Amino acid sequence: MEIERTMVSRRWVIKTLSCLACAIPISGLASTLHAQAKVSKEQAAYQGKPKGDQSCSNCAHFVPPRACAVVAGDISPDGWSKYWAAKK
Repeated sequence: MEIERTMVSRRWVIKTLSCLACAIPISGLASTLHAQAKVSKEQAAYQGKPKGDQSCSNCAHFVPPRACAVVAGDISPDGWSKYWAAKK
C-alpha cells in the first residue's frame, strides 16, 4: 500500500494565509456595522404611548426591560414606533 503525498507550495500557503488575514477583520466589521444600525426615535416616529393595541411590549423588536433592537435610546414598554412588528 502506497501513501500519496500532496505537495503544498509556499505560494499556496502565503495566498491562503493572506486571504484568512483579510477575512477575519471583515467579519468583525460586519458585526460592528450591524450593531450601529439603530435609528433615532425621530426617524422611527417613536411615541411614548401605544397605537391601538400595538405597543413596544408586544413588539418583536422589544428587548426588556427598556430597549429596542431597531430604535436607539430608552424605550417605554407602552411606547410605539413605525417599526412595530407582531411577535411570532
